[in-house]
Amino acid sequence: MIKNLFILMSLFIGTAGFARTIVYQTQIKGSVENSSFDKVTIKTINDRPIHTATVDSNGDFNLKAPLDTSFYLLEYGRESIYVHLDAKDRLEIYFDASDLEGTLQFKGVGAQKNKYLSKKARLTKEITKEVEVFYDVDENKFLENISNLKTRLQKELSEYNVKQSFIKQEEKSLQFNYLFSIQNFQNIYKYNLGKEINPSNAFYEELKGIDLENMSDYKTQPYYYYLVNSIWSKRIEAEDGFENMDNKFREISNNEVLNSIFIGFYSKITRNKDTAEDYYNLIKKYSTSEEFVTAAKEKLDSLFLIHKGDVSPSFTYEDIDGNKVSLEDFKGKLIYIDVWATWCAPCKKQIPYLKKLEEYFRKEDIVFISISVDDEKAYNSWKNMVESESLEGVQLFADNSFDSKFMEAYGISSIPRFIIIDQEGKVYDEQAPSPSFDKTKVLLELLLE
Repeated sequence: MIKNLFILMSLFIGTAGFARTIVYQTQIKGSVENSSFDKVTIKTINDRPIHTATVDSNGDFNLKAPLDTSFYLLEYGRESIYVHLDAKDRLEIYFDASDLEGTLQFKGVGAQKNKYLSKKARLTKEITKEVEVFYDVDENKFLENISNLKTRLQKELSEYNVKQSFIKQEEKSLQFNYLFSIQNFQNIYKYNLGKEINPSNAFYEELKGIDLENMSDYKTQPYYYYLVNSIWSKRIEAEDGFENMDNKFREISNNEVLNSIFIGFYSKITRNKDTAEDYYNLIKKYSTSEEFVTAAKEKLDSLFLIHKGDVSPSFTYEDIDGNKVSLEDFKGKLIYIDVWATWCAPCKKQIPYLKKLEEYFRKEDIVFISISVDDEKAYNSWKNMVESESLEGVQLFADNSFDSKFMEAYGISSIPRFIIIDQEGKVYDEQAPSPSFDKTKVLLELLLE
């Protein structure tokens, strides 16, 4: 989850061209229980804010906006959901801020299709939550898994009373999601399991012949947008060195795609120290915005702020009971830190694996510290989640979200992030493997010897 990426996107050489034909005013109103943020935002699928409604002191909001028929993102605080809107929708949205996904309700014109999308999100999360079952498989089993998921969602779609035009759009979305899963399998596998997999050429057969220049779908279909960006990113990343990456980048003929890929370079800076400078140099070469180049340079420099063997920067944060807890309180122990937030889906996906690690090492001289970078307004949501999910270890709340000194010292701008600090208070790994990786347990065992 990348922090404030859109702010930097807006500094780039131009807009992404998501212009819309105005016909009618789509009407959206609703109410938020336990409201902690003062606005609800509608975004295009490329995360560009287009309309904002103020949430008043009672938690109510009302928005009228000229929108074309499309999928959109509805954002509240750090959380967002996909919705489908068209010009004649008169949609009502209700949820509790402490559990948006679990309490989300739709009423009015346009409710049925969005009820389906909400159910789709929950089903997908449920079906894919067991990483070992869904992802830790060979390529043929993975194809079977994503095909079964697509079929299950098609069945769910058939049970809702929605317009044929929406069914047509959603069928395309399910197919694009299926293809994107194929395209992204290597990355998903490594991200979730910390291991490499090299599928055969036959595995990618269904990706052949995909039109990468369908701008109508690029603007309205989330998974086509992800698919096209992923294909181009993979082609660029496959090149060796800045010059070859630059040549491949310049093969992109459409400005909207080019802009999206270019913005993606910014987030890729922190993913691999070996290629970080190449991505920065691409930004430096093509961006006409000094602010964007400066931000990219700061991101690059943040990779090299902390080195293995350095004494770790300290922190003093509140725990769940309001007590002040400092890093120095755990001197002499091996420390595994999880930086997360309640709105971060990838973070929450790691929780079951973190619990397993905590249980496995319960009698060992190691402490597991989870630091939330939720905004101050979400403090109660954090406390509620810690209690409802029975989160163990040391649960702390950062004093200033991503801008707290500890986060800045480690250059943390995206989460989840894991850090290992040794028994002497020195950094062992500033980008440690995730709890879901098999190698994490092995590494911690070695460090405890």
